[in-house]
Amino acid sequence: NEFEMSLPDSRIRFDSICINLAEVEGDNTLARQYLSRIDGRMRRSYLTPADLASFMPKLRHFRDAMYVDASVRGDREMLEIPLMQVRSQGDQVALRLDNALVHLPFDTLEKMEVSANVSYLNVTNEGIPFLWHNLMGGEAALPEVLQNLKHIRFDGKVGGELDNMSTYGHLATGIGEVVADARILYLVD
Repeated sequence: NEFEMSLPDSRIRFDSICINLAEVEGDNTLARQYLSRIDGRMRRSYLTPADLASFMPKLRHFRDAMYVDASVRGDREMLEIPLMQVRSQGDQVALRLDNALVHLPFDTLEKMEVSANVSYLNVTNEGIPFLWHNLMGGEAALPEVLQNLKHIRFDGKVGGELDNMSTYGHLATGIGEVVADARILYLVD
């Protein structure tokens, strides 16, 4: 029943997992395996996002492990994640997603579309530079405007492609609170 996968700096454990593969004929010469169904529960896992950089190059700098608990079910086109909790080792960053849907394009995960309810995103004062350096690289200087936020708390909804997300919800920082309806673009490659 239990399944474990190790990557260079990650250990992903499933309490239960069921994966069905279906063989689909390509151009009459190439047979390929496709995921036809997955159901599983990931627990007590830690994932270093840089281990996934071959699928999502923007994660190449993210060297600090994140702890993950999640349930997942779906097929080769759409994954449903009823619950996902992610946190950093020192709890500088904590995230809970409910009822997330992930559309998986055939050609590249870079164009993956996500929609989810964010029950909470809590980023402490120490978590802001933690995220910045893991996303932008250790040499990237943290902008003063981000240093001044002190903390970030968000609950609401997110959706879109990973580099072009829309958000709606309550955003609170050390400098104030707003109900946000914003678009987040990831412009640095």
